[in-house]
Amino acid sequence: MRNLPLYKTMEPIATLAGLDVAEALVAEFGGATIYVPARYHDRHELPVRLGAERAARLQAHFAGSSLQITTRLYREAEQLRDSVLALYGRRRVVDICAELRVSARRVYEIVAEAKKGGRTVVDGRQGDFFQKP
Repeated sequence: MRNLPLYKTMEPIATLAGLDVAEALVAEFGGATIYVPARYHDRHELPVRLGAERAARLQAHFAGSSLQITTRLYREAEQLRDSVLALYGRRRVVDICAELRVSARRVYEIVAEAKKGGRTVVDGRQGDFFQKP
């Protein structure tokens, strides 16, 4: 499992039916709400697109439920934001871009959004006038 947080709607699916089922659902049905019936008919879309074994595991835990499938399994945007803010002020923007594979513009956008949202962003490029030498 990747070391990134899952979207909350996908956590129960990954936990109960398996991470491979959650990944397959995102790949096949991302952005849709699907209904998991108690019984599949011969050509039902879920076993056809997910495979019989994965569909059976999904059905065992979520029969009769509607599931909202996210377009991505992992909260990568939040992870990127947290990584940028952790590095900003400690490293040069060029180095952050190289490490995280994002543009300088995106780094500055993330920092501006954080400041706009009321988060304190430490900028190591500016000295502290009140700091004792």
